[in-house]
Amino acid sequence: MKRSHHTPARCSKLGEQIWVVTVLIVASLICLLLAQPACAETEKSAHPKTQVPIERMIADRQFTQAETVLVHALAMSPRDGKYVLMLAQVYFDEHRYADAQSMLYQANRLLGPTANGEVLAGLIDVVQNKLGASEERDRKAISLDPQNAPAHYYLGRCLYTRQSMAEAAEQYKTAISLDPTLIRAYDGLGLAYQALGARQEAERSFQEGMNQESKSPRRLSEWLPLDFATFLLESGPTEQVEHLLKMALLRNPDNAEVWYQLGKFNYQSKRYSDAVAMAQHALQLDPKSARAHYLCGRSYHALHQEAEAKAEFAKFHELSDGQSTNHP
Repeated sequence: MKRSHHTPARCSKLGEQIWVVTVLIVASLICLLLAQPACAETEKSAHPKTQVPIERMIADRQFTQAETVLVHALAMSPRDGKYVLMLAQVYFDEHRYADAQSMLYQANRLLGPTANGEVLAGLIDVVQNKLGASEERDRKAISLDPQNAPAHYYLGRCLYTRQSMAEAAEQYKTAISLDPTLIRAYDGLGLAYQALGARQEAERSFQEGMNQESKSPRRLSEWLPLDFATFLLESGPTEQVEHLLKMALLRNPDNAEVWYQLGKFNYQSKRYSDAVAMAQHALQLDPKSARAHYLCGRSYHALHQEAEAKAEFAKFHELSDGQSTNHP
């Protein structure tokens, strides 16, 4: 009779091995089950920890930092449509319009139509010179979310561009009522009132915008003080105009319009040499500015430098081609 290999000792050892393997498998399954909710919790907690700082970075125009944080966040949550949409906004603000359009397409696939997505699509339309399409986008954004202040603001800008000033003013006022901290809406409202000849309302809007700016911790644009100064300069040079222009210059010394308006201010103040210097600086930043050449010509004429004045007027006529001179 053949002897069986399954002796009691062997069976005992085999059973022990099976038990160890079973314990290891169960332990592994438990670890996996415990790890899954932990990962989900990590993803959920990533949103409140990163979203507010990212939005602040974008508002403060810290685009490189915002992009770095968003890319990291998307590595953790690749299907988070809100992050994808925010990255599209960053790319747009960095003038990477093709990248912005690509990311916006991905955001729409993940989120479906959103008010913020339509507003961004409208801005891309503006870059592509499709103003009618941009207006349609802004109206769609408002239909999706009537409380979206930027949608009303950008619709106001479209209406202002096509000279529908009264309608533009209404959209700017709605934007302000929805978000009183939306400073550019005060600027837009002031410009619309200025175009309508409602000077008291325009000045009030510009001043209210400046008051809001004083409370803002964000990096501020030069356009509100510049537009306010330009408006006030129509009534003559004052200390307030000079203060506003210097404020705008500190915020962005590379804006040719700031230097041009400083030139106008100095011309109206009869500081003609300073006016020439400011206008020439504007021309360094924008060599095709016909009105800056015109301002130079007027200033040289006031200084009795007729040869220089004649050369500037000739350049003005060469470049003007319908440009408004906005005579000083």
